Parts: sequence; C-alpha cells; structure tokens
Amino acid sequence: YTYDYSVTDWPSPAYMPYLLKKMINESNNAYIVEIVNNASTLYDSGDIDGAVDTMRTMFARVEIYYETLTYTLIAETPKYTDVTSLLSDLGGLLGLFLGVSLVTLVEMIEFIGDIVRSVMCGSTHKQNGTGPEQDTAMNQSMRRHQPSVFAVSNAAFDNSDNKIGIGTNPAAVQST
Repeated sequence: YTYDYSVTDWPSPAYMPYLLKKMINESNNAYIVEIVNNASTLYDSGDIDGAVDTMRTMFARVEIYYETLTYTLIAETPKYTDVTSLLSDLGGLLGLFLGVSLVTLVEMIEFIGDIVRSVMCGSTHKQNGTGPEQDTAMNQSMRRHQPSVFAVSNAAFDNSDNKIGIGTNPAAVQST
C-alpha cells in the first residue's frame, strides 16, 4: 500500500471557543479537564495565542482514511470443474485439427498428382484432348446453345465474315 500524509495546524484560533466548550462538557478524564481549564483561562484572559499553543502541544488530531474506496479483488476459479467439460473441449479441438489435417492431406496429394501429371504428360490441353482446335469447336458449339443476350454479347466481338453486331439476330446469321 502507498501512503500519503498532510499536516495542518490544529486547532485554529477561530475553532478554539467551540473546542474548549466541547472538551469541558464531554471529557471524563481529570487530566484532560485540567489542561482544557488552563487553556480556557488563557483564552478568557485574552491570550488566545497562549491557549492555542497549550492545546496544540497537548492534543493532536489524527485522521486516517483511505485515499480511494475502490479495491481490486483477484480470485482464482477453476476453468474445468468436472472431467466431462474437459473431455468435450479436447474432443472438439481434436476433431477440428483432425478434419483440417485430413483435408490438407487430400489437397496435398491432389497437388502433387497435378504436378506429376503435368511433368509426365506435358500441358493440360494435350492430356484432356482440348487442344486449340477442339477449344474453338467447343466454344462455337457452346455459343449456339447460349441464351440470345449472351450470344449477342459474344457475337458483337466476333471477327468472322458474318459481321454480327449488336442488335443482329445471331440465330439467323449462324444458320446461314
């Protein structure tokens, strides 16, 4: 704990009449009553400084208080009070990591297979039978079966001799 203190003169000359009256009326100790009577006599005779000095040398006022009334409570509580919650958490984590590792393992096998296939067989177009010739034929076949909006947008960029533009009916031009 840290502590702090401050000092002030007590009693003040303005507080002396009230203090003397209170101490005379409430004190049961003869020694205190004698000191207070001496200070009261000095005060009544006009020697206020003498009365204050007598009270200051014989009495002290001490106030002890907390700087702040807040406190920090630190308590340790167990996370797992029973074995079932511990086992359920461990099972959940094990399932998560096992699932992730199995998916990663399958993806790694697939990736290595793709690398081996591309090294052994050359490019993917040759292996799938979709070389440049088949690609063009497949795209033309797909273009015929697409909706007219998509066919118009594809046909607008066609560089063939048919000169299809936007607004032209692609079915009529392709059938010629």
